[in-house]
Amino acid sequence: QPLVRFPKRRGWEPEALYRMRLLRNARATWIYGIFRTAALKAELARVLEGYPHTNGFDHLVLFPFLAAFKVVGTEKTTFYQDFVEHPGDPQKKHVLDPHMMQTLRQDFLDYCVRRRADLVPDGMAGGLSRAFLWLYADKTYRWVKIMNARFRLMLGERPVAATKKYD
Repeated sequence: QPLVRFPKRRGWEPEALYRMRLLRNARATWIYGIFRTAALKAELARVLEGYPHTNGFDHLVLFPFLAAFKVVGTEKTTFYQDFVEHPGDPQKKHVLDPHMMQTLRQDFLDYCVRRRADLVPDGMAGGLSRAFLWLYADKTYRWVKIMNARFRLMLGERPVAATKKYD
């Protein structure tokens, strides 16, 4: 797996553009680098109250910290996360339910839209337009995957997929 570096703001980069790039490049594992536990616990409680799913919750916990620039990154430490796979390990397969996937994606988007007002005075100018947040909702289920599952159902298939590392 390639090393993901914390995005630094470029000298010419407007704040809104950097915010969008930071959110799009965010990894769920960045949550392990937040050491202000009181703030982290408060945000986790808010997410658990306003988003009833486990899929994507970690990105929602990170969302306000990243959107409000209340987190910084460093190249002085490295966090390694890996999945150990052995030849012959069984892969868990599950039926892809496009309706459920779309519901989670929509709930994720709705949560981000609600939080936007608290984080950035002018969401549109701050780079948090609904269109951008729609793309950010790929952190739950990618819209391409949902459309693929819908298409396969229309063809009469039962869309089944193996659980992947990052899905």
